[in-house]
Amino acid sequence: MSEALHRALANEDPQGLLAYLQQGGHVNAPDSQGFTPLHKAVLIGNLELLDLLLAYGASVDSMDSTGATPLHLAAASGQVEVVERLLKAGSDIDLLDRYGYTPLHRAALTDQAEVIGLLIQKGAKTCGVLHWATATGRKSVLARLLSKGAPVDAVDETGRTPLHEAATQGHLGIARFLILYGADVNARNRFGATPMHWAAWEGHIQILELLLENGAELNPRNHDGHTPLAYAQKRQHRLAAQWLQDRGATL
Repeated sequence: MSEALHRALANEDPQGLLAYLQQGGHVNAPDSQGFTPLHKAVLIGNLELLDLLLAYGASVDSMDSTGATPLHLAAASGQVEVVERLLKAGSDIDLLDRYGYTPLHRAALTDQAEVIGLLIQKGAKTCGVLHWATATGRKSVLARLLSKGAPVDAVDETGRTPLHEAATQGHLGIARFLILYGADVNARNRFGATPMHWAAWEGHIQILELLLENGAELNPRNHDGHTPLAYAQKRQHRLAAQWLQDRGATL
């Protein structure tokens, strides 16, 4: 990044930036961290610099050394106007950084309520973030996503819902929260397995009990004909298997 460009950005000097660009300066010139001028304008939060760079064709999906685009940075810092302008300019709303995070992930990590709502409204995929929040036990993040319109039964590539994930991980509080939010206790993944199957597979008796109390089927069969009891026995979860049998479960 040239000294003239660095100085214009550091001083938030639109005239200096314009002079640099009019003289043929590289609009996407990165610094040592991979930050382009557009990244820096977002970090500074200067809309005038942002608009000028966009007008001169700045790449909205350029990545820094972590794979973050300007949209990732804007989402993480809760800059609603910047997010709106980047999306209008064509920024990819679901682009992954090198950690596998989308801009919605980044907004969720820092609890940026307005940005979360905006990204969901603009069509950001929610399943990955919902499953991540569930798997890592981040109830507050999950609550924020759902309150902003994320579907409670969003499915991943294998058809698993967040409740499948909570049942697998044994997150009782998260599972209860999802059910209170209307999660389908009998949802089936691509292989026909329900949350009951996965709770049995991992031997989570409290999850099994919660699911049954809220209308889950005791003996659902997956596409191979296996029931939750068969899952528990397969994994040698004797206590879970006995618990299921005591309630009338069959193979």
